[in-house]
Amino acid sequence: MKKDSIKRSTIIITMLTLASSILAFGRESYIAHSFGSTSFTDAYYVASIVPDMIAGWIGYTLTRALIPSLKKEISNSRESSSYLISTSFYLTLFIAAILSIVAFIYKRGILGILAPDFGKLQYAVGSELLGIMTIAILFSALSGILWGVHNSLENFSYPALTGVFYNFFYLVSVVLLQKTFGLYSLAIGLVIGTIGRFAIQFIPLLKSKMISLKFRIWHNEMSNVFYAMIPIFFSQIVSQVNQISDRIMASGLSQGQLSNLNFASKLGLLPFGLIGGSIATTLYSRFVTQNLEKDVPGLKRLVTLGLGWVSFFGIVVGTGFCFYNQTLISLFYYSGKFTIEDVFISAKPLTVYGLFAVIYLFIPILVHFFYARNEGKFILYSSAIAVMINVCLSFNLVNYLGIVGLVLANAVAQLIYVIILYYKMIKRLQWSFRSSIKELLNTGALAGIAFLIGVSIVSLAWPQPVLENKLAIALRGFIGLIVGCISILIYCKLNPKKPISNFILNMLNKILGFIKGLITR
Repeated sequence: MKKDSIKRSTIIITMLTLASSILAFGRESYIAHSFGSTSFTDAYYVASIVPDMIAGWIGYTLTRALIPSLKKEISNSRESSSYLISTSFYLTLFIAAILSIVAFIYKRGILGILAPDFGKLQYAVGSELLGIMTIAILFSALSGILWGVHNSLENFSYPALTGVFYNFFYLVSVVLLQKTFGLYSLAIGLVIGTIGRFAIQFIPLLKSKMISLKFRIWHNEMSNVFYAMIPIFFSQIVSQVNQISDRIMASGLSQGQLSNLNFASKLGLLPFGLIGGSIATTLYSRFVTQNLEKDVPGLKRLVTLGLGWVSFFGIVVGTGFCFYNQTLISLFYYSGKFTIEDVFISAKPLTVYGLFAVIYLFIPILVHFFYARNEGKFILYSSAIAVMINVCLSFNLVNYLGIVGLVLANAVAQLIYVIILYYKMIKRLQWSFRSSIKELLNTGALAGIAFLIGVSIVSLAWPQPVLENKLAIALRGFIGLIVGCISILIYCKLNPKKPISNFILNMLNKILGFIKGLITR
């Protein structure tokens, strides 16, 4: 398997994640159109978090702990690294199978904890849906460990394809099975999607003989992996308290609001996986390598590159969410059983995501920085603080602000989390706060502010059209985007020596040169 270059890797991951996101929105739009926001879709969305939540205990934890050890084995011996991969795979298979069986047996109890305020019929339907989706625990956990293997080998294409396969099989299954199975088609589609996500990663590793069908019991490096897993495991559980507490409190809201929260979150959190997740995934293996080599200047350059660019994208995305929240919800979801009232309810949390967009984008890069240093304990302590803040704020805000209160509480908790991680990171790199912020501003944030100014002028001068007129609201959003991009170009022309200016102007010249070449042929 050939390694991908860092530039090529970022482009591949971003494009494939974008394709995955388009499919995901197609799926969510279809669900909104066909099922709307009801007590039963609320039950589905509560039950649907369980497979990835439980799979994360083993898949996510083992993946993050495995990568540093696997990187060392890859540099030493292909045979030994293959042995370690196979051992990790079969260990995950064994534990995940047990978790799947336990979750199926205790499905009613699990749903009762997550949604104590559900009605009897709602609770019964949710339990049946969860029973179907427990199968997905096995494939989600295995997908997680294979994701780590591919990234350790620096083959980023296959992990990036997981979202495409997952959302494609999920969407097609729901479309084909809806008439026969109704709401249960959502649970069946989720299971089929996780199988597709697993297959696209497993088959290439099997063909390259990096995974052996021969059962592997133990590898000497596993003791180091288990030791590294301990703090990551507990930090994963702590972080999941956020999801559990949010679902518990949201289950008491009026019917459909939990579904509205899901639709808003799918849109609001999309850029954070598309941008922050893509960049963090590419940088993680480099973080590990630079830490092994104790290259502090190299780490500074990587951190500046990653955080500087997500600062730019965070401001751009946040601007769109703040000024065009109703427009975005209407364009993606407003049809069929998804009503005008649903648009207004779902649009409000989007504003909160916009205000805190940069914060959410910082998280994956900062977390991967510390995991690369085997400092999982610090992530555990920091996330515990954030979770306590989130639970306390959610309990107080949900009664006054509904689903907006849940999103705002989580955003404030994540802000404090990022402050703690950022402060510790600059101390590790012997970097002053002032100089680090200056680097981030020069790398990307100032260009993002230029975009903010341009879009705000258009949005304030052009009032929101009637939501039924999708052509008018799309045109308003498009004009705002064009003016924002022009503002970025003006900034780049005025500051051509800035890193982001150099990149954007070079890309623009290449595009214009390509167009000119087509015209002159």
